[in-house]
Amino acid sequence: MFFKSYYNEGPGVSPNETEKTGMAKYFELLFNDFWSFIGISMLYLLSCLPIVTIGGATLAFNRLCCKRISRKHVFVLDDFKESFRENFKKGILLSFIIIFVIVDLIILYSNALGYMEGDERGRQAVIVWAFCCITAILLFAILQYLIMVIANFEPQPFVQQLQNAVLLMISGGIRTLVMAIFDIVVFAVCFTYFPFSGMVLFAGGFFILFFTNCFWTWPVVLKQVERPAEEQNENEAEQPDCELEEAEEAEQLVDSETIG
Repeated sequence: MFFKSYYNEGPGVSPNETEKTGMAKYFELLFNDFWSFIGISMLYLLSCLPIVTIGGATLAFNRLCCKRISRKHVFVLDDFKESFRENFKKGILLSFIIIFVIVDLIILYSNALGYMEGDERGRQAVIVWAFCCITAILLFAILQYLIMVIANFEPQPFVQQLQNAVLLMISGGIRTLVMAIFDIVVFAVCFTYFPFSGMVLFAGGFFILFFTNCFWTWPVVLKQVERPAEEQNENEAEQPDCELEEAEEAEQLVDSETIG
């Protein structure tokens, strides 16, 4: 049931059947191999217990979700363990970043609740709320793209990865904003109803959270990665044509000189 690495052959897809998009595609991918990823959710939480392994486990889980969204076959348990080993060292720094973001969000959320429960209802309370919301959105938005960049692409200097994450956050537009707000709401609910929320996350909430983030933001990353690749291919395709034209002109010049 858990960690199933092979699947029976299905009935196939009709050639006239159009590929699902939007929410239909989301739920199709979410519930395909659902129980295997529920097992990975539990394994993910156990892998995070040494604290310094949070980053490596998060990168491994993110890569699995992105592969699933790209409709690549996933050997759930084997791929998670392999990715975890590959990302262990570079995930150490990410572990401290994630802890910093979580602690920062707890402080922001606690301050916001304090103003909400207090007697302050004036301009100061509005400013504090606005600051908390904007800061939380930025932190979540940058973090979700930073994890994707580190997990799915060749190693780069951290400053370059952070810069790419910021550029992806900006290019994501409304997708980035919606997913950041979604993460903030999930965080607030989990913080408010802890420890009950911890049991829900352990039972599969991590998978739904990771998968939802990847589903709506991974296409933004692919779009930005594929565009330079297409431009490079076009340039490479144009280069032989230019060389052929130059060769033809040279032959014509030689012929004219021979005739003369």
